[in-house]
Amino acid sequence: MPTSHFNKVGTIPSTSTAKSSPVTTNFSKGIKTYKPNDTMTSEELYLAQNARFERIGEYKTRRGFTKLCEPIGKRILVENYRSSGYSFDEDKKQFGVVVPSNSVIYSLKVKILVSDGTYGILEARVYNNEDKLITKSCVDIPAQNSEQEVEFIFIDAPEIKQNENITVKIGLQHNEDRDFRLAVLGDDVIYQLHTAEAGYIPNVFEANINGDKTILFPFITENKSELYRMAVDGGVVKIRDLPAGTKNVRFNQNLNKIRYVDGKESVNLLDPVNWSTSVIPTIDTQTDTDLKAKLSNIMDGQEDNLIYFDAEVDTKAIWSYPYGTFLKSKPINSYDKFDRDFYQNFPAIQTGDPLTAMFKLGGVIYIQTRNHKYQMFSQTADTWTQQESNAQGGTFSQESVVCDSNYAYFANDKGIFIFDGASESSLTESSIQNVYDSIADKEKIVVDIYNNRLYVFYSSNKGGENDSCLVYNLNLRLWESFDTNTYVASTSGRRNTSNRLICGHSKIGMLMLAEDLSNDYNDLGRAIDFDINTGYQHFGSPSQLHRITKWRPEFATSQKPYTVECGYALDYSDDVKYAFSVNLKNKVNIKMNYVWDNTREYTGVVETKLTTIPKVHGEFKRCQIRYQHHAAFEPVNFKSHTLTVQTQRIR
Repeated sequence: MPTSHFNKVGTIPSTSTAKSSPVTTNFSKGIKTYKPNDTMTSEELYLAQNARFERIGEYKTRRGFTKLCEPIGKRILVENYRSSGYSFDEDKKQFGVVVPSNSVIYSLKVKILVSDGTYGILEARVYNNEDKLITKSCVDIPAQNSEQEVEFIFIDAPEIKQNENITVKIGLQHNEDRDFRLAVLGDDVIYQLHTAEAGYIPNVFEANINGDKTILFPFITENKSELYRMAVDGGVVKIRDLPAGTKNVRFNQNLNKIRYVDGKESVNLLDPVNWSTSVIPTIDTQTDTDLKAKLSNIMDGQEDNLIYFDAEVDTKAIWSYPYGTFLKSKPINSYDKFDRDFYQNFPAIQTGDPLTAMFKLGGVIYIQTRNHKYQMFSQTADTWTQQESNAQGGTFSQESVVCDSNYAYFANDKGIFIFDGASESSLTESSIQNVYDSIADKEKIVVDIYNNRLYVFYSSNKGGENDSCLVYNLNLRLWESFDTNTYVASTSGRRNTSNRLICGHSKIGMLMLAEDLSNDYNDLGRAIDFDINTGYQHFGSPSQLHRITKWRPEFATSQKPYTVECGYALDYSDDVKYAFSVNLKNKVNIKMNYVWDNTREYTGVVETKLTTIPKVHGEFKRCQIRYQHHAAFEPVNFKSHTLTVQTQRIR
């Protein structure tokens, strides 16, 4: 039998194929997780994580959180720290700690010597006694000949138990070849491990008194409630202890005076001169008796008055009357006169559908309950009419509704809605409804608007703190990103006067800035997990086999030598196979044996033999392309990709 002398040079297709021209795609239509896969267009994504549009369809790593103040109750939990007598060792890179008490980990401080100018981001990892990773954080340290004191901050503030043995390891983010040395005393690394008081900040308010800005916020722990302010210099000062059981505080500013309600007292007046606080009694102007109302919400009315929610009768609202008497010819400069005639139930007393929020839109006051919406028209404080709104969507709390100039946006059990004063429509039902339905504790949702984006902060786990966010682009009318590691219990974006997205932490008493231009693409040192996933694309022929013979992703050039990983999954397998990496500094394809989503410590890369032309190996009916880069201080700007696809001929 004759023998062939020809060698196979590659994979031979099992079928005859039709070649296609290279097709370039960018992803300008946002995220669609609720659509059937085969109806998704090539410009739609199944996932864009921690990403923002640099231009339409071009995704870049989001900017992270920046610390605005030190957390309340920050203190040294355990330390081995010296100011002198230590040396620097290149071999000591880890140490053990026995935890003295139940605490949360806030930060780790070490002394380090880095004279090597080679690129490399330092990373601290904390492991429990079973060698499982608890948390990690990074710092970007420049090379210099003198020692540096470095603090690694852990944004997730993980809980640790008394007498638990933890191990801290200091290394480089991607196992780069950079020399560094830690300060040691004998055989022990010098360090300080800091904790902070566990709790959350349910509201943030930026006051502006004659141009002087101050941030006010409550801090709620398991055992106490307190009111704080942060001055311009970043110092945090306690104003007062709040009544036991206080869960939130809401603020309002008028006539350069700040009023706040806590649900346990009448309205309080805060003096911005000395920051003293006093209770304003709800005195009925007709009978001169105290209505003894305990108030839980506050908002400007229509005619120099304020509207409040009664905390005890949860269907009742009360509004102040701006005159000392009922004769308008004798007005006084006061927002603190009340009248029992200005008590109103929505719709009737104790219906089991409590008042939750209120807002103004187009000159109309809207009152929301958990399940309904009402509108109140008023020319003055003593003339009003109340009726049900045409659109009946309710909401969870005052923090789950926000307005811009033309629309109100709110969350309820059914989804995220946009309301124009006449009708409302869902922003989730045709795009990400399955993602929204999976949120277990929707009552914790916080919404805000900043830089033409709607932010929806929520908890990814039932019973947990807020740690995730859905981002909706208001200009493009699409869901832009799903964010992780967003430990946000409250925000002050739309309401403040400094154009900052100020955030209250959901696990400790710390204020942060989000999306700030000064941030160098990290969450207080935590890595930002950038991921882009297409749908399982069938390239117009879901029943035919395909091959991708050429694959060229396009990224913006970076100033630092790091890579983005490119992978794929075939035919709904969710088994991601690594294809290649792209060095973003010189645009060179790096061929390496990479394990997708590898969580091993400082995993290196081992070169292997791959084709010089990046491609998807094998035949398939549907292919999902994935790009990822999980790192701090290393932004990725993904522009588009170009694919050459071969499709089986129909016989």
